[in-house]
Amino acid sequence: MIYADLAFKNGQIVTVDANNQVVSALAVYDEKIVYAGNEKGLSDYIGAETEVIDLAGKSLLPGFIDAHAHLGSVAINLQWISCSPKAVKSIEEIKAKVREYAEKLPKGSIIRGYNYDQEYLAEGRHPNRWDLDEVAPDHFVILAHTSYHFSVCNSKVLEAMGITGDTPNPPGGEFVREDGIPTGLSLENAHWEVFNTFPVSAEEMKEGLLMAQDYMFKRGITSLHDAGDGETMIRCMIDLNNQKKLKLRTYAMMFSIYGNDKFIRKYVDIGYHTGLGDDRYKVGPYKLMLDGSSMGGTCALRAPYSHDPEWKGILTMDQDTLNEMVLKGHRDNYQITCHCIGDLAVEMILNAYENALTILPKEDHRFRIEHCAITDQELIGRIKALGVIPIPQPEFMYSSGDTYYKLYGDRVHMMFPLKSFLDAGIPCAFSTDCPVVEEDAMLVLRSAVKRESSTGRDVGKEQEISIMDAIRMYTMNGAYAAFEENQKGSLEKGKLADMIILSKPILDTAVDNLCSIEVEKTFIGGKVVYSK
Repeated sequence: MIYADLAFKNGQIVTVDANNQVVSALAVYDEKIVYAGNEKGLSDYIGAETEVIDLAGKSLLPGFIDAHAHLGSVAINLQWISCSPKAVKSIEEIKAKVREYAEKLPKGSIIRGYNYDQEYLAEGRHPNRWDLDEVAPDHFVILAHTSYHFSVCNSKVLEAMGITGDTPNPPGGEFVREDGIPTGLSLENAHWEVFNTFPVSAEEMKEGLLMAQDYMFKRGITSLHDAGDGETMIRCMIDLNNQKKLKLRTYAMMFSIYGNDKFIRKYVDIGYHTGLGDDRYKVGPYKLMLDGSSMGGTCALRAPYSHDPEWKGILTMDQDTLNEMVLKGHRDNYQITCHCIGDLAVEMILNAYENALTILPKEDHRFRIEHCAITDQELIGRIKALGVIPIPQPEFMYSSGDTYYKLYGDRVHMMFPLKSFLDAGIPCAFSTDCPVVEEDAMLVLRSAVKRESSTGRDVGKEQEISIMDAIRMYTMNGAYAAFEENQKGSLEKGKLADMIILSKPILDTAVDNLCSIEVEKTFIGGKVVYSK
């Protein structure tokens, strides 16, 4: 008889198995679950060395799987200036924070900030180069917008890059100007030119990644699908895994925001492919990017934006180029995914997937659409027919719902349409796109079961789902989206003991109180990696 290393009793254990069973007891041996059932059955697994945890009625859940986040960006942000609406209320407050760093760092150093949102700043505008020059003229200052599709920098950055009023805009991007003079605000591919000109060092990335995994554990995230942060990120993750320092289970998308085709071909040529790796770090899909930002108003739409009848957003490539890139990745036996937010972009990637599968049929391809924000019933029918997995961000409806109404009007009712996906039998997997928004698992769940903006506005109540369905989308469906449903995503015999203890029984908690629930402990393979 095998005695458990760890056992739980007297709890609301949400297994997320095929029948959504809720049991009271669970046992773990050698990193895996060996029993899930009642306390009478648990007694057979209790030995003299077994650690027994009395849950006292609290919930034990599978660890959450964030199916789209940028771990490398989180790693950098944790070391720099938060300009989020929670942290600052005005450009003057941003300037004060930048000045504080400038006084501490040698001239010529880089100062980074992140998550500013002009909609929440008292001045009602983006910061500009002159704001930043006032407080840090001798440093390179770069502040990322909350969408991560825009940034603002100071004059020293523009001078280093040679950006003037005569500099042509890159394809799919813009260096914003006033009266012909660059303001420091860069959009889409121009923004990524700025970021690529001032890359992060490997040492800074490694230090930040260890902080980032602890940040995730505290929030109940045990697995994460990294949405791509380039070559430095890949090398650092592999190094940390080889050094046994990587505990967060990571499924890494092959993606670089700039020069992506060349980047991917490099890794294809040396033998990288979906599934390569181990249970801590594994190569995921080949990722493309087709349009812009939902909250920034640059995603590609079939009909004009509600606030601007002349604007339909930005596409990064045409249909023929997209078809070619998808087919290329499909032939190389990659899982394929693509950043598509607007309904035009969603339609185009479905066209490309259909083309690739017609030429080279494959039964269990699990093609994905990252975000898949704006849809309709016809697109949802095609998603189902093609077997595509959407990766939505429910929390966006809370944090940006009011902005969405201004940009998209009644289309908000078919943004991140969770109930429509569920009714169609489409296994969508939850994510946050962190650090676009802060990692907050309880707010993700609340946003799925109560569709309202941060001001209480209805943003599509017909798309609300149950808490049990929301938990499944945040656990089991995330495992499925990475071909890992037989290893994790539910609390069943034989699966990895990646689990979280919550401070309350989640199934008995009122919707409006979900955000009061805290993660008390996080386990990876039955070992505690976070304890409150």
